[in-house]
Amino acid sequence: MMTQEEFMDVMAMKRQGLTVKEIAQETGYHPSTISNWLRNGGPPAKRAVAAPAVIDEQTAARIAELVRPHRGCWPPACLR
Repeated sequence: MMTQEEFMDVMAMKRQGLTVKEIAQETGYHPSTISNWLRNGGPPAKRAVAAPAVIDEQTAARIAELVRPHRGCWPPACLR
């Protein structure tokens, strides 16, 4: 993700007359990414995405119930 400082550098390069392709080569970002950021006023804000629960509480309780008698049992051969 591009930092604000990098974006300011991109803006400066654009003001100096560099093409989008030249800016992309200089920064290492794809030309369409540079073009989008210049058109939209910068990179999008970082999204805050909550991780969905992998299993629900009922399933977690059932797993705990199944594992409880075998707690501390290792290697897995003792589960047979």
